[in-house]
Amino acid sequence: MACEETEKEITKKREAYRSFATRATLLFFTTMKLQHLSPMYFHSLENIQTIFTTCIEKTIQTTLTPAILTDALTKAVFRTVSAGLFPVH
Repeated sequence: MACEETEKEITKKREAYRSFATRATLLFFTTMKLQHLSPMYFHSLENIQTIFTTCIEKTIQTTLTPAILTDALTKAVFRTVSAGLFPVH
């Protein structure tokens, strides 16, 4: 049936992006925990969402694969967060 085939296709595509979702979650919560080192390291949810959205929008313009998207997101969060880190930590 077409319904079952569609469901399988959606499941396959969803599973392909699971690694991206896992990395995004890890990056979000790691970034949130930085504020325990210093309140200066606080990043709002809005800021993190902006990083994620911008990364996805830029990556969509190229060949979008889960690996490319995950790598781009990791680099974007790293650049943003590391720019504000103090060398003492």
